[in-house]
Amino acid sequence: MTINNYLVGTKLQTFVQSCKRKLAKKDTFITECTEKGLSKFFYAFENAKEKFSLTMKDFSPQSRSRGFEASVFQTCLLSELQKVFPEKWKFWKYKRFVITFCGHSLLFKKLNKKGMPMNIKTNANQSIINQMQTQLFDPTDYENPIVFFGWEKSKSGDLINPHFVYIDEEKIKWRLRKDELTSLNAPTILTPNKTGRLLPKVKEQSKRKKAM
Repeated sequence: MTINNYLVGTKLQTFVQSCKRKLAKKDTFITECTEKGLSKFFYAFENAKEKFSLTMKDFSPQSRSRGFEASVFQTCLLSELQKVFPEKWKFWKYKRFVITFCGHSLLFKKLNKKGMPMNIKTNANQSIINQMQTQLFDPTDYENPIVFFGWEKSKSGDLINPHFVYIDEEKIKWRLRKDELTSLNAPTILTPNKTGRLLPKVKEQSKRKKAM
């Protein structure tokens, strides 16, 4: 009986592993996606915040129903993203907005205090945070790794800290913030050496960091 249970467990584990989506590595994600406009997601977020603020002025706090603010901001963000990526967005089942970007499926969600997407625990959501292949959403993208673009809400109600987050096995594997992209895109200054060849010049700020 023990042997049978072991065999069943082994077969189940093999089946689960075979149904996993492709792995998303942070360095690969940056390399493949930066030149294609990764920073545009952060600009769309800022534009959505402005549109959200203007829209909310038409509704007093007393007249806002539960979940109204979250719904309005989500709509503002989707609208901005549709403008920036007119040919890359679609809706999966259950009206899940997704952008297919450089071989990744990007979802958009507010994050909780632990940095995880705020979702009701369902089979579909469990499949997402475990990177499981499923035709529940879109059979053409079932191998693409899922990466979230998320944000947090401060105690004062501000929408802050937008960033990409990759989750697998119900754990955060990596995050990517805008300042990381900015540092990667910093220009290199070239200076001539004695032979007349141009060599990269290390900025003073970098020198100080190395000295420390």
